Parts: sequence; structure tokens; C-alpha cells
Amino acid sequence: MGHAESTPNAGMSGQPLAGLPAFEPPWRRLERAAREGNPLAYAAASASAGRICLADGDLDEALWHVRRGWLFLDLPVSCEHSLALRCELAALTLALSNQSMADDAQARRLRDDTRDAVFDILRRCNAVQGRHATLLQVADILDALGDRSDADTVRRQVPQN
Repeated sequence: MGHAESTPNAGMSGQPLAGLPAFEPPWRRLERAAREGNPLAYAAASASAGRICLADGDLDEALWHVRRGWLFLDLPVSCEHSLALRCELAALTLALSNQSMADDAQARRLRDDTRDAVFDILRRCNAVQGRHATLLQVADILDALGDRSDADTVRRQVPQN
């Protein structure tokens, strides 16, 4: 995939620091998830790879990983983990739309995809317990889209302690 493998949990020697797990690059996690047939793990690894590619400025590669992540989240079941992954992919999709892309139409499509995704997440939230963190993530994404009214509506769905 061409991206340097960084090891944030490594010391100067490149060896894992005592007590910290070794870092596994997302592309290795992608390969393992594909071998195991685990769609949630594949989606998580795709999101991680997309985030790294975006940080590296490789927008085409980032978009490819984000789209793959969405494909693997096309599950009939909603669980907290899948909702969190959907939020992460929606945020990445929005970040890609905000980058200086050559095609304004593509940026607009990505923003529309983000908006569609957050409302799908909201629909799925109704079936999941412990959805408050997801609702707050969705509200933040709506704010980033410039949709303050819907973001405030979503925040009002979170009970105040």
C-alpha cells in the first residue's frame, strides 16, 4: 500500500515498549480480517487505513479505503461497534470532502454521502442501547456539515445527567 509503517508504541530501537501492545498497521489488519471473514474488523481496518492515507495527503487511496469500509458495514444488524465505525467513516468522508479536491462535484457528493450516513446512523441508533456517545458524534458531524439545527435536535435526544 506504499505507506510507511509507523510504530507509535515503539521506543528508539523500534521495539515495542514494555507494557504496551505492538502496533499492527491497518493493512495487516485488513489482510487478517479478510482471512477471518470478519466484516466489522475489515471496516475498522479500512477506516484506520483511510485515516492514515488522508493524513499522508493520499486522497484517492483514503477514499478507496473509506468506500471499502462502508461496503463491509452493509450489515442488517446494528450494534454499538458498528455505529461507532459508521460515525468514524462518516467523519472521514466529510474530511475527504473538505480537502482540496480537483472536482467540486465529487466534494459535494461526499458531503451528501456524509449527510445520508448520519441520518442512517440515527435510524440505526433507535435499536441500540447505550447510543448516547453515537448521538453526540452524529451531532458533531452535523455541526461540521453546517447543519446546526439538526445537530441541536440530535443533542436534545441525549439525556442530561
